[in-house]
Amino acid sequence: MISAINPSPTVGPSNEQLFTVLNNFAGLLSVSPTLIVARPDQNAQPVSMTLVGSNFVDGAVMFLDAAELPTTFQSSTTLFAEIPAALLEDGGAREITVTNPAPVVPRVPVSETLPTMVLNPVPVLESVIIAPVFFDDNLPNTLSGDPQSFESVFIFNGANWNGSTTFIFDSPAACELEEGGGVQVLDSRQGRATFPIECNGARTFTVQNETINRAAESPIPSP
Repeated sequence: MISAINPSPTVGPSNEQLFTVLNNFAGLLSVSPTLIVARPDQNAQPVSMTLVGSNFVDGAVMFLDAAELPTTFQSSTTLFAEIPAALLEDGGAREITVTNPAPVVPRVPVSETLPTMVLNPVPVLESVIIAPVFFDDNLPNTLSGDPQSFESVFIFNGANWNGSTTFIFDSPAACELEEGGGVQVLDSRQGRATFPIECNGARTFTVQNETINRAAESPIPSP
């Protein structure tokens, strides 16, 4: 509020006028860490992020893509934020911005946009549980001429699985594992699949997560 008053003796001050002081827009210079390993496990801990910039005020908020994160004001140049593990289940490039609380000087984007890369973890395959399948070599082939085929359920146990996880099956050259079923990743530690198997023999199972190319996937900071 602004008002004026003449020197004494006077009957009192003038009427009041309201004016607004706007917070400056936040400037974002760097973030740390810039590389994060994905956390697909539901019990994984959050990641602490440090943001360095300018014009931060108490109440400034960090955004990871469109998600607003719990942010702690340290000073006009430093903020701390926590990224929940639920936002880091899969690898890929993420964008970080900062917004000062309203009222704020209008700016689009609200601050510089800086990248952080989330890398998929190395998957682990601990065990494969297979429902027993028995073949009778004395039985003839089916009427269609195809060999015997049995549906078998596979349960895969391991760790560090997410939306990028794929399963690779190697079968004997003369006995292929037929396509079908596909692996359903139930959570970060277990998957399930049903496949037709045509004959006996050893199979090899491996698990692979998508490799993130930092140079190709990182967004370019806005000017």
